[in-house]
Amino acid sequence: MLERFRPSRVLALVAALLALGATHLASALQTRSSNTPRAEVEITYPMPRVVVGDVFAITFGITNASTIEEPRVPSVPGLRSQVRQTHGSSFEGTLNGRKIRQSSVGFDVLFVAEQPGTYELPRARIVVDGLTYESKPFTVEVLGFDTSSSVRAELIASPQSPVVGQNLSIRLRVWLKPFRTGRLGFGVDQQWNHSIKARESRWGIFQGAAEQYYRDLRWRIPPRVERDEDGGEWYVYELEASASADRPGPLDLGEIELRVGVQRANGGERQFSIVPTPPPIVVEPVPTEGRPADFTGAVGDFEFEARVKPSRAGVGDPMTLTLVVVDRTPGGADLARLLPPSLVEQPELARSFRVPDEPLAGTVNGRTKVFTQTIRPLSERVTDVPALSFSFFDPAEREF
Repeated sequence: MLERFRPSRVLALVAALLALGATHLASALQTRSSNTPRAEVEITYPMPRVVVGDVFAITFGITNASTIEEPRVPSVPGLRSQVRQTHGSSFEGTLNGRKIRQSSVGFDVLFVAEQPGTYELPRARIVVDGLTYESKPFTVEVLGFDTSSSVRAELIASPQSPVVGQNLSIRLRVWLKPFRTGRLGFGVDQQWNHSIKARESRWGIFQGAAEQYYRDLRWRIPPRVERDEDGGEWYVYELEASASADRPGPLDLGEIELRVGVQRANGGERQFSIVPTPPPIVVEPVPTEGRPADFTGAVGDFEFEARVKPSRAGVGDPMTLTLVVVDRTPGGADLARLLPPSLVEQPELARSFRVPDEPLAGTVNGRTKVFTQTIRPLSERVTDVPALSFSFFDPAEREF
C-alpha cells in the first residue's frame, strides 16, 4: 500500500487543504530554485497479516529534500521497533542546458512481534524540509508460527533429585531442522552458526560454555544427526555446564532464551525466540535425621586421611597436621565449597593437642582437597594422633 505526497502550486495546495485537511502537504509553500525539483514523500505500508518473528515495516521514501529528520518510532506494546535508513543517493547534472539536482533517501520503521495478536500501529512521523508527514494508523494481524517444526530445545539435569551442596551436570540440548533447497543446504557443522543468533540470545548458566564455543569454534560434545519417529532428520547440538545446588527449592539456571533464524524456502529469514523446557528439578535439604554432630555440609562420596609431621616433638612444639579429602563422587563434587572437619570438636584430639580455633581454607588439586593446621602436644604422655572423623552425606545412597 502506497501513499504519495507531491506539492504543487500554492492555489492547488490551498484547494487540496480545504478538501482533504492534509496539512502535511504544506511543503508546496516553500520556495525553491527552478532547477531543483520539489520534495516528494512516499509512505508504504506492510501486509496486513504476518507471522510471529517476521519483520514488517512502514517505509518512507523521500526524494529531493534539503533537510530530513529521522522518523520517530511509535511505541507499541508487544512489538520491538527500530528505525533503519535503507538508502541514500544524490545526482547533479545538466538537462537542456540547465543544472539539475536530485536526491533520494529511504527509511524503514521496523517492527517485530514475539507473540500472536492484533496490533494497532499508530502514526509514524517524519519531518522533511521543516514539514511533518504522517503515516495513517494501520492494523497488523500477527499469526502464530509453529517453531517446533524447525527447532526444539530442552534442559537436562543430572542427578534429578539433588540435595543442597550437591553438584549437578546441566545440558542444553538443541534440535535444528536441516535447511535445504534443491541441492543446497547446511551440514551439521554449519547449521548452528547460521540459525542461532549468539549476540541476541541469553545463555544463563551456559554463558561460559557458549563463549568458549564461539571463541574456539569447537564443540566439547560433537553434534550429531538423529531421526524422529517419522523418519525426519534433525541436527542435535549440546552445551554443558555445572551447577551447584545452593538452597532448597527450584533449581536456578539463569535466564536462557535462544534467538533463532530460520531460512525461508523463497529467500530471507524468519526470526523468533525460544525458551528451552526446564528440567523438573527441585533441590531438597540435607536430611536432619541421622545427621552426625560433626557434619559440616559435605555432600558426595569421599575418602579421608590425616597425616602429621614431624613424627617426634616436645611438649608445645609445632606439628603440621595434614587432612586429605579425595572426591569419589560420580560427576564430581564441588570441592571449592567443601569444608574440613571441625578439629576443635574432635574430643580425643582436643585432649592431647592445642588446636587453633580458626577456619581452614584448603587447596584444591584435581579431585583432591588438602587442609593443613598446626597443632602442639599438651604433655609428654601424648604418643600418637587419635583417629579423626570426617562426616559427609552420600546422595546416591541417601545416607551419612
